[in-house]
Amino acid sequence: MLGGCGCAWADTGVDDQTRQQAFNLTAFVADGCVLGQAGDDPLSLGALDFGQHAVLVSDVVASTSLGQGSVAFRCTPGLTIVVTMNPGLHAMDVSGGRYLERAGGADTLRYQLFQDGGHAVVWGDGGNGGSAYSLTATGELQVLTVHGRLYAQAVGASGDYGDTVRVTVSF
Repeated sequence: MLGGCGCAWADTGVDDQTRQQAFNLTAFVADGCVLGQAGDDPLSLGALDFGQHAVLVSDVVASTSLGQGSVAFRCTPGLTIVVTMNPGLHAMDVSGGRYLERAGGADTLRYQLFQDGGHAVVWGDGGNGGSAYSLTATGELQVLTVHGRLYAQAVGASGDYGDTVRVTVSF
């Protein structure tokens, strides 16, 4: 008998033909911002509510909070951010005030939005009678409070009054 060894060969599970190769993983962080906050409607900034009034014999002031009209955003760290607001649906510029309009009617109530609690700096875009707001992004959720003033004035018919102001975050 030739070449007989009487050996038992076991399968070790090792394939002498195995080859290995690595692959790379990459990511790119682009400059950008997300406006709004996480939640049921991440694109909504909420609403600033001046409350219910029968007459307006004195100014009514209100400030926003997160989810209730504050400007919330998260941007790539280090970006210079400019936040602007348009005059709303019922005003051409903000120098004379903005206006809430009665649903289904033409009655209006004059109001204004401010960057500060002292009501000195009007929110705008730098060209519509108000000022833009500039800051540096931190990469975390940043929240800007909006301060509002509903001016003392003669009121029109009862009903719901409203306006929509567009907020723009530029970088």
